[in-house]
Amino acid sequence: MTAQTQTNRTDGISIIAIYFFLSGFLSLMSLCGLMFLGYGIFFNVDDTGSQALALVGLSCGLVIVLAAGLASLIVGYGVWNMRSWARWAAIVLAVLALPGFPIGTVIGILIIWYLLKDDVRPLFENP
Repeated sequence: MTAQTQTNRTDGISIIAIYFFLSGFLSLMSLCGLMFLGYGIFFNVDDTGSQALALVGLSCGLVIVLAAGLASLIVGYGVWNMRSWARWAAIVLAVLALPGFPIGTVIGILIIWYLLKDDVRPLFENP
């Protein structure tokens, strides 16, 4: 006999998880574009000092985009499985999205509002 786990995942939680999955996927796709852009800039600059500056800037950008993409995918997985840590991680990522006016601000506010509701909080508590 196999044990089936019944989840109480609401539509709102599913939408938030899918948002983080899409956000992570798009971040990783933009990482590929950033690498091609950096390749073009790096090899079309004649000055060695400018090449070094382009390499440092490209490396910082790649690390930031990679970290954001992986964080979104991990949080999406945690929210989908309703892990207790994922609720707070999703709130942190939503706060970080607030400066992205207007879309990031609206989505961030909605995620924060939904995950702080009294009827949603117990769904993320581990048994």
